[in-house]
Amino acid sequence: MKLSDIKGEAALDAFADMIDPAMEIMTDPAIATAYKDPSTNNAQVIGLIIKGHKQAVIRIMAILDGKDPETYADEIGILTLPAKLMEIINDPEVRSLFHLQGQKQVVVSSGSATGNTTGKEN
Repeated sequence: MKLSDIKGEAALDAFADMIDPAMEIMTDPAIATAYKDPSTNNAQVIGLIIKGHKQAVIRIMAILDGKDPETYADEIGILTLPAKLMEIINDPEVRSLFHLQGQKQVVVSSGSATGNTTGKEN
């Protein structure tokens, strides 16, 4: 199930449950760098996510499937895992979360940093 398919109170519950595992993944500098690098494909990003954040991935996938995170790992296999992760990483809602992460360091300048101002002496 996609994030955008979850509605109402179920969406609030899913969001609350996914905050910690999602932040764990999104704040990993190696993943953020790989995700923004145009030479890195989705499969490589997924590999980094899986290797570095196994429990977070299982938790997010379980929440999206409406399953118990404690037993979900027993349900996923080598063939279902990549398909599910590609679905998650290609979800526009998930993609927008990563793009927002990179926009926090916007610099706004009102003029040249080398410009001088002179004041009137009293």
